[in-house]
Amino acid sequence: MTTTYPAALPLLLGIVAAAVTALGLVGYGFPAIGRGAVARGGAALSGALAALAYAWGLVSLFLDESGTAQACQDASPSLYGQVGDYSVSYLPPALNCRLSSGGSYEAAVPGFLTPVMTVCTVIAVTLALIAVAEHHRTARPRPEHPATPRRGTHERHPGLPAVPQRSPAACRRRRRRHGGAPALAGAGLPGVRRRAAGLRLPQGRPRGRRTGRGP
Repeated sequence: MTTTYPAALPLLLGIVAAAVTALGLVGYGFPAIGRGAVARGGAALSGALAALAYAWGLVSLFLDESGTAQACQDASPSLYGQVGDYSVSYLPPALNCRLSSGGSYEAAVPGFLTPVMTVCTVIAVTLALIAVAEHHRTARPRPEHPATPRRGTHERHPGLPAVPQRSPAACRRRRRRHGGAPALAGAGLPGVRRRAAGLRLPQGRPRGRRTGRGP
């Protein structure tokens, strides 16, 4: 965007916008680096430096018609007599003094601001892309691991049916139903299993002296 002379309103709007952007990026960049997000913080600080360089260039262009002529004279006194026109650029900020014989030279705006602004913008974009890549990599869902069985439980094989787990209340009802004897699951002796189920063993004939009865 070029005009003949610098306009005050676009310059003021650009200066305010660049200053607010730089302050906001600085306020975000340093805390981000403190939290360990170096890529995001570096991108913000690089963008803030680019915004400050842009604001500096716009401030240098804040000149009226007489100031524009003086800036061209100060930049090159030997060529000032050949200046026939002026050209102002707002992005990047530049004031070009056009010669009547053709060609031009820059004035008012320091020559290092445009390279600094370009390099800082490239660094900010690169670090922002790195930060986005890191965010997507860390936000990727992790594979689920099988839950560790709790103590007292057994891991079930996928091909086997599930074994129902009895609650303490169910165990108490089972003991009351079988006469209060505890259920000894897995006991190896038949008599133990019968006593656990509440059954009475048959009484055998006591051994001792024979009586006179019977053969």
